[in-house]
Amino acid sequence: MDELFKKLVDIPSISGNEALFQQFVAGELSKHSSEKANTDVLNSFTAQVGTGSQKILLTAHADEIGFIVTYISDDGFVYFQPVGGVDADIAVGQIVKILTRTGEVIGIVGRAEAWDTASGEQSDTITPYKELWIDIGDNEKTAEIVSVGDQVVFDTSCYELSNSFALARGADNKLGVYALIRLVEIFAKEPNPEATLFAVTMAQEEIGSRGAQAVVNRVQPHYSLIIDTIGATDTPVTDKEEIGQIMLGSGPTISRGSNTNADLFFVLEEIAKREKIPFQVEAEAGPTATDADAIQISGLGSATAVISIPVRYTHFPGEVFCWKDVENCIKLVAAFLKSVRSSV
Repeated sequence: MDELFKKLVDIPSISGNEALFQQFVAGELSKHSSEKANTDVLNSFTAQVGTGSQKILLTAHADEIGFIVTYISDDGFVYFQPVGGVDADIAVGQIVKILTRTGEVIGIVGRAEAWDTASGEQSDTITPYKELWIDIGDNEKTAEIVSVGDQVVFDTSCYELSNSFALARGADNKLGVYALIRLVEIFAKEPNPEATLFAVTMAQEEIGSRGAQAVVNRVQPHYSLIIDTIGATDTPVTDKEEIGQIMLGSGPTISRGSNTNADLFFVLEEIAKREKIPFQVEAEAGPTATDADAIQISGLGSATAVISIPVRYTHFPGEVFCWKDVENCIKLVAAFLKSVRSSV
């Protein structure tokens, strides 16, 4: 497993609580920033490389999904709600870490026993969050250890699978941040004299792209590339006819639709074909559900594209991806950054 990526995964960064993660990212990006880097009040971190006339915004959201503690019962069970989109049925039975002020506390998400031992039948209804709780074992001391407002994350790390495949918690969007750091390294070594790169790890994407709006108003970019992940459709019972075919190992996707820039799509497509970089097309009939939706219409507007790394099981405790797609995402964006000219 790539050591940088593992470090990114191991630092929780739930929406609204990205500060520790961003401190680590800042340490990595500041090595290559030509100007003073900064973190804004929302915890988005910006590194600037180059001084060319064409301003390029490259983003990847730093936050991941998780939970927040809402209530601690008298008998020591912890109740919680999701931060970002997490189905309650995915949470049931998972081992989690509660991020308290004094350190991490391990627990398990419990619910009422579902099995009817007499008939052997199981309910097929989804238990709502209000009927789930976290059990940390030491119920008498729970209120002394855990506080309302503490955040919770799945206790999953990184695992190598076979044939360049891997699994990680928060691959959405630790993969995007990983790619962004590598791209800043590449651009710093071989800068495009006609471009200035503003590399931003965005805060609070999972709860409505809140960080993106503030950044765009400050940078006012000519072009914006958003690196994110996209749900693969190469699993059983996925409706490819409705949402398209997205395969792990077949390259990153380039968005094409009503909420991204058509000319920028064709530029990226041409670069991918010329450089023989595998890619897939993501057709978007409406909003992209990424920071692009806010970026393209903020400030004076920006020509915007989304380049996504396919993952299976988005917002699950672990998401499966292929390293080849990550590498090809980096190659595609690096080729674009090199190609930008003042006349484009």
